[in-house]
Amino acid sequence: MELSSVTSDRIYYFESVENTSESKVNAHYHDLFEIYYLTYGSCNYFIDNKSYKLKQGDIVLIPEGVIHKTNYSSSTHSRMLINCSPEFIPSSVYEVVAEGAHVFRNTAQRGEIDAIFKQIKQEYSQNDKLSSDALLSCLSYLFIRILRICTTEIGADNEISCAEKAVGFVQDNYMNKITLSDSAKYCSVSSEHLSRSFKKKTGVGFNEYLVLFRLNKAEAMLVNQPGFSISDIAYRCGFDDSNYFSSVFKKNYGISPSEKRKKALKTKG
Repeated sequence: MELSSVTSDRIYYFESVENTSESKVNAHYHDLFEIYYLTYGSCNYFIDNKSYKLKQGDIVLIPEGVIHKTNYSSSTHSRMLINCSPEFIPSSVYEVVAEGAHVFRNTAQRGEIDAIFKQIKQEYSQNDKLSSDALLSCLSYLFIRILRICTTEIGADNEISCAEKAVGFVQDNYMNKITLSDSAKYCSVSSEHLSRSFKKKTGVGFNEYLVLFRLNKAEAMLVNQPGFSISDIAYRCGFDDSNYFSSVFKKNYGISPSEKRKKALKTKG
């Protein structure tokens, strides 16, 4: 595995994992854009509230702030991953990819895509004073080639599971008092069945996902709506207790909500 960052203010990570039976990763989100390239094996990819069945050669583009999780259906797999801040994405590309996930199947174009990823990997190994600009150039070219040559987008699975319905229920009602039982009634299944299905699909329990999604929304409000107090944001995102909100926020982000807001305002300023 390789993992690097280019600069302190512009973040760019590259990771390559080969022939592994990687342990499960729980549902998560981050404030970086993600390019996921499955080079070997197969995978069920849960993104937002939809599932996609991937095979080797597929590429996934995921905007920042979108909850996602991989679940590998093959015993071993290989994949490459790039996370970057929006500053690394050409503006013309960002206009296309910022609104939602894109899943591309590019069997005929794998050779070209493989070559670009190989060049990116080489630049990380080289790591000289020109590497930062070289990586920026490689990534810009990768985005452009993906959008130009990978013209076949994969649709989500037609069959919607009860877990996916429950995720949609959470996304529509996170600001209210909702429980596993409420979601189970909405999905017309028992609480026990939904609990098992939800954990299998997302990698986290229902209540954990509910908190994760509420934190996702709260983080966005802290950054983008400075007129709301910390307490206002907590209640608007479904947290009954602002102290509990601050505690769980710091546990997940490593800083308090007020520190997150100050940091975001400083960055914008």
